[in-house]
Amino acid sequence: MSIFKKYFFIVLYGMILFSCSNIKSENIIDSDSYLVRTINLALDDSTSNELLRVQFHQEPENDFLYVLNKITNSIDEYDLNSGEMKKRIHFPVDGPNGITTIAQGFHYHNKDTLFVFPQGRINGTLILNREGEVKNVIKTPALETEKFGVINHISTSTNPSFYFKNKVFFSRYPLFDMQNPSNINQSYPLGIEYDLNSNKLFMDSSLVYPETYRDEIWSTYDMIFFRLFDGNSFVYSWPLLDHLIKVDFATKNIEKHLVKNSIDKNKLKAFSTVPTDKMEHEVSLTNLRYGEVFYDKFRELYYRVVYQPLKNYSNEIYPTYRQARKFSILVLDKDFNMLKEISFPDKKYLIYNAFVGPEGLYLPRNNPFWVNLHEDSIEIDIFEFISNE
Repeated sequence: MSIFKKYFFIVLYGMILFSCSNIKSENIIDSDSYLVRTINLALDDSTSNELLRVQFHQEPENDFLYVLNKITNSIDEYDLNSGEMKKRIHFPVDGPNGITTIAQGFHYHNKDTLFVFPQGRINGTLILNREGEVKNVIKTPALETEKFGVINHISTSTNPSFYFKNKVFFSRYPLFDMQNPSNINQSYPLGIEYDLNSNKLFMDSSLVYPETYRDEIWSTYDMIFFRLFDGNSFVYSWPLLDHLIKVDFATKNIEKHLVKNSIDKNKLKAFSTVPTDKMEHEVSLTNLRYGEVFYDKFRELYYRVVYQPLKNYSNEIYPTYRQARKFSILVLDKDFNMLKEISFPDKKYLIYNAFVGPEGLYLPRNNPFWVNLHEDSIEIDIFEFISNE
């Protein structure tokens, strides 16, 4: 993910509701109780075990995982039943239709429509088919509000850009100084929509910095947000917020749902002056923080990640040690009522590689701290959180 240090932003409108009914406090349960099985993906010499960008896709005959491979400039297709790579869909990196910078992310819609997004811009996005043939190249008009035409869209696995109803939806981080508190307000939309019919870009002002963040100085790492689309609404998770924000796709109505860890005693305190790098790393690693959010359409459940404080902090840096912490997952029903909290071990999984499939939540064992990490394969544990009901 391209993060311009100390830069990015969001805006809200519509009817705002706050829901906290039927939130139940549950004991934290060990994840082993919900492990269904483990599958393996075979990796060749041209594939990193990091799996930087992933997307699950289901066809009538099979389940597939698509992975962005920056080594081979391709989207690799894996059969989740056999664990084998079935196809390598190459995209051009040279010539008039090439991704001449870096591929930031992708979205697989179907065999005829696969988007590859260049880093730092929407202009030049490729639309391929499953055979790797370029069907179209997005050429967008410039946005007057953006510096040098740069659009710092996120396009990661847990804050994806995606295609829906002939539009492509992006989240972005801004390019201004994020530790100037006057910049953290409700005037800068963090969402962008691209309309393929009109070839126009539109700002989504339903996505702005939440009120808690505004006019304050926070750690840069606490301003990284996560988003999902469940087919009807966007759901946002912010590291400092004990609630999720739901925005209805059609009406833009906004709801807030209290979804907090059972031992969350965070007392949020903004910085009074611009912090040093060390201060940012320490505050974000040694305090409880909320993370990624997933929607399980097969069970009508939501999952919110909670990162536990890193113990025995000693000058660790956030990008490396974010995934060294223990974490838990809050399991929610379709109305965001909390059902249970599941605890997971530290230094084993990379949660930003996780995805939902028909058997449950799939968690790859590819954490760089994992002692049994392999270069030629990845083990993926599948957890089904209603099996013990």
